[in-house]
Amino acid sequence: MRTRYGLNLAMLLALTAPAWPQAAQTPETQMGAALHQKRVTGNLQTAIDGFRKVLATKGVSKSLAAQAQFHIGVCYEKLGNKEARKAFENVVRNYGDQKDLVAQARARLAAMGGPVSSSPHAKLLWDDSRGYFHTISADGRYVAFPDYVTIPAR
Repeated sequence: MRTRYGLNLAMLLALTAPAWPQAAQTPETQMGAALHQKRVTGNLQTAIDGFRKVLATKGVSKSLAAQAQFHIGVCYEKLGNKEARKAFENVVRNYGDQKDLVAQARARLAAMGGPVSSSPHAKLLWDDSRGYFHTISADGRYVAFPDYVTIPAR
């Protein structure tokens, strides 16, 4: 009788086990699953969704988040999607302390052509070719010039 009771309990547990809630996955296991989708199965859209889950996970390390963002860019690049540029720019802009990934992201942005948005560049804000008597402040925020309209003629 005892054996039968033990066997029935084991069968009951085996049948109900799939209905038990799954334990919350860690960001590392989510990253591994997304990398598996990218590298092994070649399902890039599912991999992108997996990397986005890693980014959305509470308490994810900055290093792991940077890797996930970089791999999103790689997946988009393989798909031929223009979102790749945004993903790589996000790596450069938000994860500057991850030197290797930032260098790789910059290289991929350079290969895509066009300026890298986070690199310093000159931008013409004002061009007054008419006047010779203006001065721009040292910080570039102000322009001083004589107002010939309100100065009385002598």
